[in-house]
Amino acid sequence: MQKVLEGANIKLAVRRQRYPRRFWAMLEALIAGCTDAPAMADLAKGRLKAKHASLIVALTGLMGPHQRFLLKELLAHIDELDRHLSALDREIRDRVAAYEDLIALLDSIPGIDRRTAEAILAEIGPDVSRWPDADHLAAWGGLAPGQNESAGKRRSGRTRKGNVTLRSALILAAWAASHTKGTFLGALYHRWARRMPPQKSDRGPGAPAAGDHLSRHSDARTLSRLGG
Repeated sequence: MQKVLEGANIKLAVRRQRYPRRFWAMLEALIAGCTDAPAMADLAKGRLKAKHASLIVALTGLMGPHQRFLLKELLAHIDELDRHLSALDREIRDRVAAYEDLIALLDSIPGIDRRTAEAILAEIGPDVSRWPDADHLAAWGGLAPGQNESAGKRRSGRTRKGNVTLRSALILAAWAASHTKGTFLGALYHRWARRMPPQKSDRGPGAPAAGDHLSRHSDARTLSRLGG
């Protein structure tokens, strides 16, 4: 979509959006053949209204019939994807309806939202008695530091691969938790980040240590309750 707009000299930064919903009315106006940039800028919503002058400049271009056709098809494709995602969300919600209390418990952990809680529940299940403690679960998820020592020398401590889905969910949750204010997880990560090289601290909780702490400490109490 960004390339189609750039080909018409339209400078809307839709590629920065997961879905360009905030530009939707303007895009539909372009498809309809509107060339009045100020009128299209008036369709802005939310914080975009404060950028009215910039929008007029961005919407000043020349869009041909083939570009309007491509843009229309792309918007229709996004609508279709949204319908599929909504259907999947409904199906997932129906399947986890019996575990709403467990999802609410996971959702209470800083950094974990409902979707992440559903992913965690799908991977580890409602019964965690198969793992003796949170440390074993962290290792199974590929978040525990590795042990590689020979002749008294400690080598690379990189983590194992583990369960890729659970690992990704916990790392994303740790990333979100690091941006929370007034929480233990957020304060702990920022203390660790000061000791990390810039290239690692920029990635934030993508570092395994943050995900490891999230699984070890935040889930420690949760896991024991989930296991009955």
